Amino acid sequence: MRTSVSRSLLLAIASLSGGYSAHVSRRGSSSASPFTSYSPAFDTILGTGPKLSVVFNQSERLFYEGGIYHPPTDSLFTVSDRISISPGRNDSAQVLVRVANVHTWPSYEILNLTSISNPISGVRYQGQGANGTDDLMAFVAWGNSKNDPPGGLYSISPYPPYEVKPLTTALGVYHYNAPDDVTVLPDGTMYFTDPTYGYQEGLRPDPLLPNQVYRYDAATNTTRVAVDGLVRPNGIAHSPDGIVLYIGDTGARTGDGSLDYQGPRTTYGFDVKNVSSGAGGSAGPFVTNRRVFAMPYDLGANDGLKTDLAGNVWGLSATGVFVWNASGDLLGHISVPTEDGGNIGFGRPGELFINGGNVLYRVTMDDSVIGTGVWFASDAGAPSQVSG
Repeated sequence: MRTSVSRSLLLAIASLSGGYSAHVSRRGSSSASPFTSYSPAFDTILGTGPKLSVVFNQSERLFYEGGIYHPPTDSLFTVSDRISISPGRNDSAQVLVRVANVHTWPSYEILNLTSISNPISGVRYQGQGANGTDDLMAFVAWGNSKNDPPGGLYSISPYPPYEVKPLTTALGVYHYNAPDDVTVLPDGTMYFTDPTYGYQEGLRPDPLLPNQVYRYDAATNTTRVAVDGLVRPNGIAHSPDGIVLYIGDTGARTGDGSLDYQGPRTTYGFDVKNVSSGAGGSAGPFVTNRRVFAMPYDLGANDGLKTDLAGNVWGLSATGVFVWNASGDLLGHISVPTEDGGNIGFGRPGELFINGGNVLYRVTMDDSVIGTGVWFASDAGAPSQVSG
């Protein structure tokens, strides 16, 4: 989601909030270290020499959302903020950006794919094709004011010519509001959030659906409502086993540049499970048992959410990245000097990429930290912790 509140205001609010005090330590000899530890567990995550570095610093905001690392090609797929896509014309859009050779000699190319409009976030997944398992990315896109092409959930190949296929672009006769984030569970089902930010920013028609979370089943090509009752569901991720779903509600950010101080900025946990059918059997799976998981101590809420294979939850907020364990205990914080960024993504073991708008950051830490869903067991050099 686009950051519509000034970072200076959010930082001022955060400085007044106090925050946490138990086991607070700053890593490194400099008081300006970006790493703040609230638990010995975060010291283990960081390892002996954590580092925050810059991969790219560009004049245009090319590293705004996305953040999908593709190990076979050593590529990172990000999404730009709105940039000019037609020289000499007064139009702009969010487009897919491929950062190639991330670990050797990074370069980037802008992929102006015409069959998807204003993509915003995605994850890597394995689809079942005619020739076996496919290596794909699931992307959500806001769409545009004409619904041509419409917003929704798409499949994109990480290989040229980057073939795009729509998976679901409407619930019945109603187009989605502006799908914002997606996660793919181990069973292949996809859950995506659909807030109304696209309409509030003038990119989408009047919304015809509530702010909801949807479940898409590729095996049956069906979509249904999975979660309602949230103000503006935004970031979404799942536990490594797929049993828990994490959803960030950014309702405090209204979308018009103002802040609703009483609005939600909480990440909720949900159980994904079968329930009794009432006839001696079971039905589902359903998303049940909503509970407060965590809330960052700034007004940014959790726009981007990811998990690692240890079950820790990583959330990008206004002042940087917060890390919690599966019990919702705050482990640590990584302060990122970014003006406008909306997501994070794990790379190789011990690596996290942070989208900072015009800056792409890279965090290196202990190699035991591995992102959920980043690696397939069939990948060359896949970590031993990855199964399947």
